[in-house]
Amino acid sequence: MQYGDEEIIELLNQHKKYSVGNVYSGICIGGEMFHFHEYSFFEHKLKIMLPLRFIDTPKEVMKLKYANTIMPQIAKISMDYTMDMSFTLTTEPLREDEIEQRIDEQIHILKRLQPGYEVYEKNIEDTGCIKFGWFDFKGYAMDEILYNITFIVAINGCMMYGRYNCSIYKAQKWKPVVLQMLYSINNEAKTTNKYVIESLIDNF
Repeated sequence: MQYGDEEIIELLNQHKKYSVGNVYSGICIGGEMFHFHEYSFFEHKLKIMLPLRFIDTPKEVMKLKYANTIMPQIAKISMDYTMDMSFTLTTEPLREDEIEQRIDEQIHILKRLQPGYEVYEKNIEDTGCIKFGWFDFKGYAMDEILYNITFIVAINGCMMYGRYNCSIYKAQKWKPVVLQMLYSINNEAKTTNKYVIESLIDNF
């Protein structure tokens, strides 16, 4: 089944129907339970909750996946290879009030290099611990349609750039889960964020 852009947007708008729970206690996604663990990267500068089913991306997969682009510093992939998440901490200075500008720049670059890619949503989020910016878009890999979330965070005054992607058919279930993961970045209080609350209310 192939989705057009309008159908994809409608699916993404319905995403809160498909997950219940949070990254600290576990999330039921489409009837399947997923548990998470706090991972620490870049000498403990970045802490984030990721699914236990994510593993280090094998080197042979990294070489294929990033053959035509810069390889990320950290890359995690699901055991079935259908989802992955990557992180790169740059030396480029970044203040929190510059995050929206950098997100807009990334969207501009994406549209210039890949005019056929469709950007769906952009947001700047304040978790109380950090601010981060993100946008999601539809892309392509060979004959597959991919769903992507690109995010930017200021870590110790430097820009961290990350990306999540999966098959477009998993997008509606995993979008709110990925946003929860981003809300968990350096969250020492382990507090429940607004995406958890909205998901629980919608499924009550």
